Amino acid sequence: MAVQRQQLRFAVRRREPELVGPAAPTPRETKRLSDLDDHETLRVQVQFVFFYRAGGQHDAAAADVVRRALGEALVPYYPLAGRVREVDGRKLVVDCTGEGVLFVEADADTRLAELEACSGGGELRPPFPSMDQLLFDVEGSGGVLDSPLLLVQVTRLLCGGFVFAVRVNHTMCDAIGISQFLLAALLRRGSLGDAVEMVREAKAAVTAEYARSAADVLVLRGRPLLALANVFVVSDHRHAGFHRLDLGWGEPAYGGGADVVFGLGYLVAVKNGGDEENAVGAVVSLPRPAMERFASEMETLYTQPN
Repeated sequence: MAVQRQQLRFAVRRREPELVGPAAPTPRETKRLSDLDDHETLRVQVQFVFFYRAGGQHDAAAADVVRRALGEALVPYYPLAGRVREVDGRKLVVDCTGEGVLFVEADADTRLAELEACSGGGELRPPFPSMDQLLFDVEGSGGVLDSPLLLVQVTRLLCGGFVFAVRVNHTMCDAIGISQFLLAALLRRGSLGDAVEMVREAKAAVTAEYARSAADVLVLRGRPLLALANVFVVSDHRHAGFHRLDLGWGEPAYGGGADVVFGLGYLVAVKNGGDEENAVGAVVSLPRPAMERFASEMETLYTQPN
């Protein structure tokens, strides 16, 4: 069902951005990305967001918990504390410098209920109209090359809940990868085992010969952008475990992609009518005339009797 989004205005007070590095010494080395990872289409940054309701007396410590957990996780996942560089032939490598990831702590004068109301239908579903407030674009951090590979912002809300937002360099992580890094980092809860098992299953489904062939074709063609003419890409995020990411405050009211990309749709796990039943949300971006027609068709379909 199509819903009308409202623009919610609220003030956010942010502390100065800081770099969070590995909590222990890590190797200083350079690692080559695969020919699939440094494809032109993946040379972007992608955003994820998680909304948590008030969960008890330790809500105010959410930023401290996340900051400390990031430092600990960056020890085994030390390449994420480095920087992506481009070498001969536009090949991408990650320079494991240990410089760290960007972290922003903030407070917002709004409540989760207000964010739900402006999201449409009283439930949290992307795209979120105030993401520029919940994930501040730190100056100089938005590039793919020579920039921090992760930007994290934890925003406390007036109701005691908080928002955990992440921007990640897509050449380093896909949905499963960033999900695996987060459940490893944040209080060892959730579906790390499930994520590992899904990676194994995915690898088993794609033969080594097929993967090598696909990578070779991309390199021979100069790693071109994905041709989107007459193509619509759908990415299924439901099995990445975002909606189950427990930081110690229970599962998020919403967890998953934060924005919409034209030509790319993705499926997310959402609550159905505010209850505990899981449903599927399909996030798409269309030209305005097509979106108006699509919304009309969906409205008709939604209101038809069974």
